[in-house]
This record gives sequence, structure tokens and C-alpha cells, in this order.
Amino acid sequence: MAAIKTADRMHNMMTLDEKTFEARYRKAMETKIYYLPFFKQCRYMYPRYENLFYAARAKIEPLIFHIESFYIEIQKQQKELQELKAKLNNS
Repeated sequence: MAAIKTADRMHNMMTLDEKTFEARYRKAMETKIYYLPFFKQCRYMYPRYENLFYAARAKIEPLIFHIESFYIEIQKQQKELQELKAKLNNS
């Protein structure tokens, strides 16, 4: 069951392009919080599938990093935009 769940999460993460950015970010954070520790735990519980769990983590972590970085950049730009709008309204 753990191997199936891992393969499903890998597929879900690889097909996030079709989702909105907010949905991608939510899915990435869910994966980071719940699934990455699960993959690590499963490597020890199911040594027969150790390579699958390791591969899942190795493929998914860079995607999460990219999505997080992009999200932080978007938040900064939105904050700057709000500050500029406030300055224009005060002028």
C-alpha cells in the first residue's frame, strides 16, 4: 500500500502544471509536511522498496523547492504592489 501511495504522489506532483498556482503550493506544502517524512519512514519499514521511496523523495524535493521559491517571490511582489498602490492613493 505504501508503494502505491508513493507512486500516486509522485504522479500527482509531476502533473501539477494543470493546476492553479495556489493549488500547486497547497499540494507542495502537503507533500513536504506529510509525505516526505512518510517516504523516509517507509525506506526503513519496507527495505524491498527502498529505491522507490528514495527516488520519490529525490524527484519531489526539487519541485517543492521551486514552488516554494516562486511563491515567496510572488508574495514579495504583491506586497510591493500594495505599497505602491497605497502611495498613489495618498498622493
